[in-house]
Amino acid sequence: SCQVFYIGMDEHMLAEVAVTPNPFSTYATIDLGEGNYAVRIMDITGRLVREDKSATGTVTIDRGTMTSGVYFLTVIGNNGETRTSKFIVE
Repeated sequence: SCQVFYIGMDEHMLAEVAVTPNPFSTYATIDLGEGNYAVRIMDITGRLVREDKSATGTVTIDRGTMTSGVYFLTVIGNNGETRTSKFIVE
């Protein structure tokens, strides 16, 4: 029999990142859990719309000046792990 051991795994591994509600018209939230993450929001053209280099816990995305359309949220952990999800602003 073969046993697998994981050594040096980060205890704060990113789960899938969900923007809720999606779509939204005024604000939405993402739950990052424990740990410290960089959060980037880009529009459909790849233009950086917002960035928070030190996000943790529950983060609120306020529509602010974001126009209606498709956006991409990228969350990056301290270990370089990255998760990207798509969301829509109505």
